[in-house]
Amino acid sequence: MHNCVYVAALPLLLLRMRFARERWLRRTLLTLLTQWGVSSATELARVMESRLFTESGNPCSLIYIGFSLTTKRPYIGMVEDRLPIARFNEHWKCTVNHRENNVDEVDWKYQFMAKTGAWDWYFLPLVVCTGTIAKARLRSLERTILLSYPNALNFEARRHFNKAHRPAISHPGVGRHVGQAMDFAHRPRSLRNRRVVTDIGFIDSMGRLQHTVDPATAFANSVVMLHSSFPWNLLTIRRQHRSSLVNLSSVDAGPMGLATALDLIMKQDLGWVIVTFITREPKELSRPEDYDYLLQILRHEVDRTEATDLLASDLWRMWGISAREIAPTAPKTHMKNTRFISRELRGKGFTLRPCDNVVVRLPASSSVTRKDVLRCLRSALVKTYLPLCVCDHFLHRLSIVWEAPQKLGAALDNGRR
Repeated sequence: MHNCVYVAALPLLLLRMRFARERWLRRTLLTLLTQWGVSSATELARVMESRLFTESGNPCSLIYIGFSLTTKRPYIGMVEDRLPIARFNEHWKCTVNHRENNVDEVDWKYQFMAKTGAWDWYFLPLVVCTGTIAKARLRSLERTILLSYPNALNFEARRHFNKAHRPAISHPGVGRHVGQAMDFAHRPRSLRNRRVVTDIGFIDSMGRLQHTVDPATAFANSVVMLHSSFPWNLLTIRRQHRSSLVNLSSVDAGPMGLATALDLIMKQDLGWVIVTFITREPKELSRPEDYDYLLQILRHEVDRTEATDLLASDLWRMWGISAREIAPTAPKTHMKNTRFISRELRGKGFTLRPCDNVVVRLPASSSVTRKDVLRCLRSALVKTYLPLCVCDHFLHRLSIVWEAPQKLGAALDNGRR
């Protein structure tokens, strides 16, 4: 029975995972129990049925996991503002259409699901957000969770097209790895060991405990309760309150800056922490004077011929403005802006595009660390005439790859083959 109509059989499915011989199935159930905050499969089924698997339920934002009982490769998806049942029905229809070859364009993840059939795939909510979350923030949460599933079907198209060109990656003392470049010192941990909390608690002016998903609303109060797994970006909060002093309930280090406190909470995995403001010195965040003008060029409200006289640093800033303001609502327009900006930069002698990732390949015998490479590149870029925004972008998007040791067959190959 397919998962869109298996509400009555949901306890049986979860019990099948609970007592499965396959270790990965038991890990998947443990992840669901951790994220939902329950302790048994029957309790998890009861909570899911009452909150989500109802036709008359309220639309919500969530991240879900799709899995099969015959393969270890899951699928991670998101629902912005609709019933989960409706999204799961779409998966079922697309999988059936791919199995019957009744599609105009092949989607590789559905092609993979169609090998066993739609009846073999189940979709369960993983992280349920409070209320409706903006699509851009929800997509960032999806990317965060995907780091814990490097073999997910979300990368199926990349694996299909780049199977013959995937680099062999190794790191001294770690071994050989094949796949996407990753900093092995910061490999993400499994979700089954920690819960992703999407809410921030705070004490309002009336002394009541409130919850919100907006960091600006929470940090406007004197007492904030933050979980170390909070997935949203807090860069704006850091900039606005960088001079404020706070106390942490779990750290006996005395008053500290808010940026230092947030680093301690996120990096040391302290769980729930009460952040109490001692002094609050908010900074007024303002845009540059030409911000609106550059945005009008990107939205075609101003003739694009005026962009020919802009500096390379202005063009580079335009791409960041487009990615922030236009990409969440009009991704195709952002792609056109990227091509336009790339042409203008190429005319000024810049072959690196703002959307590109730079890869530095090191031999397997190299014993340098990532910090050593970044330090060397940073000192070299300071002596150039490149704009600072280009140098910062270059270092931020840099990927360092340690190649696999050369095999004997490749060393003896003289090219005649």
